[in-house]
Amino acid sequence: MYDYAGNNPARYIGPNGSEDKKIEWIMKNVPEQYRDKAIKSWEENRTIPGGTLTAKELAAILFNETRSLSGEKIKQARKEVAHSIINADKKWKEKRSTYAKTAAKEAKVPEVESYIYEACLEAAIEAVKEDEEGIDPTNNNLQEDSKKYTDFA
Repeated sequence: MYDYAGNNPARYIGPNGSEDKKIEWIMKNVPEQYRDKAIKSWEENRTIPGGTLTAKELAAILFNETRSLSGEKIKQARKEVAHSIINADKKWKEKRSTYAKTAAKEAKVPEVESYIYEACLEAAIEAVKEDEEGIDPTNNNLQEDSKKYTDFA
């Protein structure tokens, strides 16, 4: 039924569609009982516009970098870290982990910490949505000393 989309309608849409119309397409073409899961899958697996990471990979980096943190402002802190990673990804693409020294984009999540990973995934998805709307609480303020890495790159 979804051959043109590699049997993954949450990740791809029809040949005449656009990125902005994916959720609309899901709402029209995916059976109601699967829509929430399809939308979440699309949000997790789409690539950050202008970057190389998916929201799921961003969440893994967030988990690896913030799993030991807690406090009443941890949600906002994770979103701000996510925005910094998004900015680094857009600027340096695959060299992001070298220049920005980000954690690995894969995470081994122990069952007892799955709630932390889910919070990181939520923060990653929210940060990606904010980025698409032009919202960036970090003001794209990558460290000045990072310029030394790009001079020879």
